[in-house]
Amino acid sequence: MTLLKDTRPYVVAKDSNAKIVAFSGVDTTYMSQVLSNNTAQYMDRVSEHPYEHVYRPEVLKPARVASVRTVMTNGGCPTSMPIWDSEVGIYSDADGYKIPGMPEPDVAQLYTRNVVTAKSLGIGRYTWFAAHSDADYGYSVYYGDHIPRPRLMALNACASFMEGMTWQTSYTFSAATYAHMLNNATYGLAIVWSKFGPETITLSISPSLLSAYDMNGTPITIAGSTTSTISLPGQRPAYIRCTAANYSSLNTAISGMTITNTAVSISAVAGITVTVTNQSRNPIDGIVSLLPVTPPPPGDWPSVQKFDSLLPGRSRTFTFTVVEGGAAVGQVQVQLGDLNMQTVTIAYTGG
Repeated sequence: MTLLKDTRPYVVAKDSNAKIVAFSGVDTTYMSQVLSNNTAQYMDRVSEHPYEHVYRPEVLKPARVASVRTVMTNGGCPTSMPIWDSEVGIYSDADGYKIPGMPEPDVAQLYTRNVVTAKSLGIGRYTWFAAHSDADYGYSVYYGDHIPRPRLMALNACASFMEGMTWQTSYTFSAATYAHMLNNATYGLAIVWSKFGPETITLSISPSLLSAYDMNGTPITIAGSTTSTISLPGQRPAYIRCTAANYSSLNTAISGMTITNTAVSISAVAGITVTVTNQSRNPIDGIVSLLPVTPPPPGDWPSVQKFDSLLPGRSRTFTFTVVEGGAAVGQVQVQLGDLNMQTVTIAYTGG
């Protein structure tokens, strides 16, 4: 039976064996209009195609889910009604067939971040798009002849780690670093990533209790004896596993972990000359500042200096002049990014 048929692309609703209503699009106004017709009683879930969230899932998806939930509740849907992400995809052809787009490993990490974020928000089902085997179809998880793209390998790894897991809690350590905790009767799992460059995390738990893997399921080395030190690749999620008996210890360690940001390296010498090196995978913009030993900065303090599109592996040098006999320099600070600034600071020990 068809509950609703609408020729507009942003609203599609149908029912065969199950009662499902799908709303596809960014404007919840149409969802409100459908629910205003007392349709909630005929629905058992709401299905979305949230393409607009894929490039910033940690920020955009929670806001979207909260908005959809509000509309559903106001429209008479029970709070237990599931939301499905029934179609989600990222278009890229950076494989030699067409004009290069986003690199495949970047697509793969975005898919993983989307799936994990969806799981943390209680999304009942996540369906990637698509399984075409056309060599030049940028949404497909395959190249030609059903050769898997990196995105499919990452999705398979993500599914294998999260299969049967129940989300427990999430941690946001900054505008850049996220951790999501899951558990079942067999093992506990932390999924951790930084949106910017690589990071090193130190956990107050023995390496003998843990195993770590990259987003494709390849083991990652854990250093240390009584504490665990793990190097996280920039943007690429990592999986940290423990036995179920040690989940509480892992959760405590993750919630209090020490994070060393290595997206950029900074060196400063007397003069004052500051060198910034991009250690991430992408070009970065930033602001270089000097911080006095005792804030606030005086009126004759050196102005900040900016840089744009510093390429991976490249360095840029900045020279500051401090008034002789004035306030002493205590730290060198670099702020990275645009909408979400990330700060890296080192102590200044020059003359």
